[in-house]
Amino acid sequence: MKEGTEMDWCKALMWIASICVLTAMVGEYFLPQIVVVALAVVGILIWGAIVAYLMDGV
Repeated sequence: MKEGTEMDWCKALMWIASICVLTAMVGEYFLPQIVVVALAVVGILIWGAIVAYLMDGV
């Protein structure tokens, strides 16, 4: 595996999680509530997985 590839995946997942949570916050006014909840939960779960993965090496 190429050096630094793991961090690239973490960055990509962090962007995806951030976009999910941001969309949930902004879309609170015009999206159905179930979609807002789903986006927020997915974003927070991705963030938690990244933190757990990065803290595992400490």
